[in-house]
Amino acid sequence: TTVTMGSSVAIDVVGSTRDFFHCISLDPGNAQDVYLDGLQVIPGNRAVVHHVLVYVDEGAQSASWPGGVQQNCGGGSGVASAQLIAGWVPGGLPMEPPPGVGISLPAGARLVLNVHYHATGGGPETDESTGMALRWTNEVPEYVSLFELVGAPGVGDSLTGPLQIPAGASDHVEEFKWVVSAGGQPFPDTIEARLWAVANHMHKVGVDMRVWVEDRDDGHETCLLHTPKWDFNWQRVYEYDSSIDQDVRLRAGDILHVKCVYDNTLANAALAEALAEVGENAPVDVSMGEGTLDEMCLAGVGVGVKGLP
Repeated sequence: TTVTMGSSVAIDVVGSTRDFFHCISLDPGNAQDVYLDGLQVIPGNRAVVHHVLVYVDEGAQSASWPGGVQQNCGGGSGVASAQLIAGWVPGGLPMEPPPGVGISLPAGARLVLNVHYHATGGGPETDESTGMALRWTNEVPEYVSLFELVGAPGVGDSLTGPLQIPAGASDHVEEFKWVVSAGGQPFPDTIEARLWAVANHMHKVGVDMRVWVEDRDDGHETCLLHTPKWDFNWQRVYEYDSSIDQDVRLRAGDILHVKCVYDNTLANAALAEALAEVGENAPVDVSMGEGTLDEMCLAGVGVGVKGLP
């Protein structure tokens, strides 16, 4: 099934503002509990859609939003209890969990898209058709998929302090680690968690990013994803080409590492282009933020979990 936003959103530069965060509520129309085994964000206006985060609003609180839109909702869902399940970035492909894995979508729940719009400065833009293509099944899967964001902004501890990239710095490193847990609490080894998807995310200052997991017992490291030639315009969620029971297992106490390298000089062509877009010709100090000229160091991981109560 395909669902589309119920009203349009206008995007234009207001003063110096180029980045807007609006939340869109979608009604998937499932009258009973289902499990998603295929989903794809359909950006309505690719000229201004920077990225999209997808949440399940189980209590359908977002149904009250006028026209299905909550403007200026920040970087979250606009609903306190919503659960993050997926994301879309430029270059993104449909997300299809492996056989035996599904994403829970309870009856009556709504989907909330947090859409980051980046105005190009070329004049007024309108988005009136962002939505989602969905495929689901009524069968309860062996594994229920959860989605976690690790790094900045996300769970985990910084090994390098607050994310700050000085103007003129090249080969600048930011690194984070997250001790695997469920809601901050350890979970027993009788619960089996398998990592089936991973995505890297930085902005225009980033040039190299790597994510790996360290075994809690022997320290063995397994690389999950390395993007040594980072390109903001070519991002995707990578899904492992294997059955879920052969994917990397995560146990409470394993350590997930995220390492990002940045080049805040004009030798970074992507940064030079982004600066020119806002009328700047020299690098500036960069810190963590949602805007295109801010930065992130963020890994998204899709994990299939079996054995939850």
